[in-house]
Amino acid sequence: MQFNLPTSLDEMYVILNDLFHHYRVQRLPFEEPELQPLNIKRMEYTRLTETEISAKAKDMILADQQREKMEYSKEIETKIAELSQKIALAQIDAQKEKDEVVSLFSSSVNKVEEQARKAGLINSNVVVIQTAKLESTKNERIAKINSYMNAKIAEYTAQKTVLEEQLSNTPMHFKLVHDYDFEKKKEEIKNEDEKLAMEVFKYNNGLDEKEQRYANSLIQSRIRLRINYMEVATMDLTKDQLIELGYYEDVIRCICGYFNTLEPADAYYKFRENSKLVVYLDDFYQELLYFYKTNAVTA
Repeated sequence: MQFNLPTSLDEMYVILNDLFHHYRVQRLPFEEPELQPLNIKRMEYTRLTETEISAKAKDMILADQQREKMEYSKEIETKIAELSQKIALAQIDAQKEKDEVVSLFSSSVNKVEEQARKAGLINSNVVVIQTAKLESTKNERIAKINSYMNAKIAEYTAQKTVLEEQLSNTPMHFKLVHDYDFEKKKEEIKNEDEKLAMEVFKYNNGLDEKEQRYANSLIQSRIRLRINYMEVATMDLTKDQLIELGYYEDVIRCICGYFNTLEPADAYYKFRENSKLVVYLDDFYQELLYFYKTNAVTA
């Protein structure tokens, strides 16, 4: 402790009281140590709005919906093309049969005429009657071919009409299906969104509890430190501790600073009269008393 050497007995006691208070009574104020707070990062999650959920659901199922429509339409278009081909083939087959019937009729007429010519009956009614029969048979067969062809074409055409109607109703056909898929996907996204929000909540809530426990532990640590300080602060310092702190060195410097200004004999007698100096010097009182006595004798 810094101080000026006393010039009077009263000034010496003032300084000694200050030294006694500084070293033996006063304690350094309790400085609470800085305890580091718990540094943890919370998770953040923003819930999706209804608009965002709808947009996300639409994006997720759009490709599948388009693919389903394309596959469905392509399948119907393929069937319609097959029926158109069947109609064309029915017409071609019917025409072939009719051509064969006509060719057979012509051949049969030629045979009748050739036989009649050989028999000399080319101009007879026999040729006319036979030709008429062949003509009738030809017409009947052609009528049957046309009837069968028309029935097949009507059947294929009816199937085409149904398919074409299905094709034109494709958007409506898939609307109900896709509306269901859309609502289902929205529900899935909502559930996932809620699940993620709950996980973030639980995680952050766990951090809150962890921070609370840590805060409680900090409070307990501060209390323990303060109690320990108070226990140490109320303890009397030992002689060795006071020596280590420099207490006796300052006390002796203060006392000698005054008594050394006196004549050796006066210093000794005044020192001996001030026996209360033992309060400040403890065991060193006898040493200083002996010191001033020796000085007085040898002076």
